[in-house]
This record gives sequence, C-alpha cells and structure tokens, in this order.
Amino acid sequence: MRHVKELTSYKIYCSRLCEQTYEKKLKHQEIIEDEVMESEVKYLEDFNQQKNIIKKLHDEIKSLNDNNNELKKQIDDHNAELVKEKRELEEMIEINRNMISTISLLEKESQRNNQRDIPQDRSTQKVLNGKDVNTSQEIINKSSRAPRGKDSVESKKILIIGDETARGCASKLKTYVI
Repeated sequence: MRHVKELTSYKIYCSRLCEQTYEKKLKHQEIIEDEVMESEVKYLEDFNQQKNIIKKLHDEIKSLNDNNNELKKQIDDHNAELVKEKRELEEMIEINRNMISTISLLEKESQRNNQRDIPQDRSTQKVLNGKDVNTSQEIINKSSRAPRGKDSVESKKILIIGDETARGCASKLKTYVI
C-alpha cells in the first residue's frame, strides 16, 4: 500500500508540476503574444510612417518634375524666340548687305554719270579745283564779296561750276559754288 500511496502522491506531484508548467507555458505564451503584438503594432506604425514619408517624397518629386517641365517649356519658348530673333537679325543683315551693294552700285553709276556730265571741251570749262583751267591761275580771293557776320570767313574762293559733287565739297570747304 505504501507503493500505492507513493504513486498517488507522485501522481499528484506530477499533476501539480504539469499544471505549473502549463501555467508557466501559458504565461510565457501570453508574454510572447504580447511582445509579438507590440512588435507588430510597432512595425505597422513604422510602416505607416515610412509610407507617409514615401508619399510626401513622391509628392515633392512630382512637384519638382512639374516645375522642371514648366522650366523646360519656358526654356523652349525662350529658345524659339531667340531663334526667331536670330532669323530676323540674319534677314536684316542680308537686307543691309543688299542695301550696301545697291548703294555701292548707285555710287558707281553716279560717278559714271558725273564723268559724262563734266564738259570735255576745255573752253567751256571755266574753273576746276580753284584754278582757271585755261590759264592755270589761282582764282583771286574775293574778300569783299564774302558775307559778314556769324558764319563769315575772311576770304572765300569762288568756284564757277555747276556740279553737285563740287557743291558738296565746296560746302565743306566754306567755298561758294556758282
């Protein structure tokens, strides 16, 4: 009987030990579950924070891309304006070149016409460059005929020629052209 009693007591001891172990296991499992829950909650919070940060960064990137596209459009518009202005300037340069060549041709034509207009007969040509062609003498200064006042010069030479070129030169030399 003693064996039965010992066995019963051992059985009770084992049963209690099992209960304690089970309780410890449950406590440990609860602790683990709590820790897992806390870590999951923390992970979800971190994930949401990172998600929000990523969303903000994405919005900033989108805003920067929009700004970049706007700047590219402005640069393209400005470049188009510059190309247009360049074409206009090139056209103006070409027009100026054409005008210069036209003026040059007109000057040559005017010189040819002026050479044809100058009398070739020495008897009809009275004075050229301040000298009498027929006598090669200097024309006498006519100080008495020079105007008096603000624009007067003490003495001026009188040219007797009807050429426009001579008139232009004479005005620069303060000489009368008749």
